[in-house]
Formats: sequence, structure tokens, C-alpha cells
Amino acid sequence: GPKGRITEEDVKKASAGPSKEEKPKKKEKKFVMKMNYDFYGHISYKPYKGLREVIGKRMETSVFTIPHAAAMEEVDVTELWDVRKGMNVEMKENGERLTFMPFIIKSVQKSLVKHPSLNATLDEENEDIIIKEYYNIGVASDTNDGLIVPVVKRVETKGLPEIQKDMDSLIKQSRERSIDLADLRGGTFTISN
Repeated sequence: GPKGRITEEDVKKASAGPSKEEKPKKKEKKFVMKMNYDFYGHISYKPYKGLREVIGKRMETSVFTIPHAAAMEEVDVTELWDVRKGMNVEMKENGERLTFMPFIIKSVQKSLVKHPSLNATLDEENEDIIIKEYYNIGVASDTNDGLIVPVVKRVETKGLPEIQKDMDSLIKQSRERSIDLADLRGGTFTISN
């Protein structure tokens, strides 16, 4: 469609398959063994065909042809502020404290559970969308060497204090340039504040 938009014609083509004039290209079929897990946890698959594929190709075109915009929202966090303050009073005895980031990380993880296609990767070669059923959240951190994104692994299994500890440790290691390469890999979603 024009300027990367999906048209009614695109939808009809994707639904109908190849026309009589077009000879379908014989695709070499290869056997691909699909695992239900990867290095970090369980995964599942959705086919990347038909309308999804048309949408993907149009989105790719739009990146180069249509200006993109960002949206900002103002949110009242008074209740969150009070909850965090109360938790910090309890945690102070152990020399610990919570920032807002663990709350944001946990909220993002809960949202990704509801919207799994946002916690996925695309394998165009095998025509699969790979849904990650674990949540490794990258947290963009500014260091003297530039922006680094350490990854807090498996946040769905952790409480707020544990997320804070992991995040503090990873950011400290990033700034000291002692972070392990494995701690910069495996992210399924990234947050930047």
C-alpha cells in the first residue's frame, strides 16, 4: 500500500494466497526441530504467515518512509509513593531500600503476561514468532562508557527487594566495567528511565 500502509488489497492477497497468474515459488522444505525452551526458559511459537507477515513487511517499510512519534503520559503515583515509603521503613533495618524501578519492572512483566506478543522475537527464516514465556528485563543504565543495558533475569520469580538487589548489583558492575557479558544478554524487553 501507499507509504507503508496496509490496504484492503494487501489483506485480500494475504488471505487468498497466490493468484492463478503467479506460480507459487516452490520453497525448499527443511525439517526444523522446534524446542519448547531456550537457554533461559520456556518458549512457544506462532506462525509468521499471511496477514502477520504483510503487517511486518509494511511496518519495516514504514520505518524508512514515515516519521515516528513518541507519546508521554502523566500518571498519579501517590499511592505507589506511599507503598514504597512504607516498604522502605521496614527494609531500612536491613540497610536496604527500594527505588521506583522494581515497581516499574514488575508492572511491565505483568503487562507482558497479558500481551505476550510484546515479549517475543521474530524468526523470519523459519516463519515463526517465538513467544518468550519468561521475563528478562533490560534496564538501560548510563555509565562513563555510554549506555549499557544489564538484564535482570526471570523477574516473574522475584519479589521487589530481590529485583532491586539484582538491579543494583548489575548497575554497579556496569559502572565498574566488571559486568559479565552474560548479564548483558538474554533480555526480552528493555526499560529506560
